[in-house]
Amino acid sequence: MSNNYKGDVGTLLRVSVGTDISDATTVRLYITKPDATTDTWVGSVSDCGKEIWYTILSGDWDQAGEYLLQSYVVTSGGNWYGDTVAFIVTDTFD
Repeated sequence: MSNNYKGDVGTLLRVSVGTDISDATTVRLYITKPDATTDTWVGSVSDCGKEIWYTILSGDWDQAGEYLLQSYVVTSGGNWYGDTVAFIVTDTFD
C-alpha cells in the first residue's frame, strides 16, 4: 500500500529506532495532527527489538494532511526521544 488514508484502521506503523530497545518499559509515539492537536499512541517493541510497532485504531487518522511523529522510549539505560518525522494521510479519492 502506497498511501495512508483518512479513516483507515488496522495499518501497522513500524518505526525504526536503530538500537535494541527490548527491555523498554515505556514505548510511545507522540503525534501532532494536521490541525495541530496532539495525541499519544502507546506502541510495543517489535520482535527484533529495534522497531516500535503501533496498529492504527479508529479515530487515529481522522484528518487528511501532514502528521508529525516523534518516538519516546524508556529502558533500563535511560530515556530517549527519536527524530521527528512527517507523513501524509490522504483523503479518500485523492
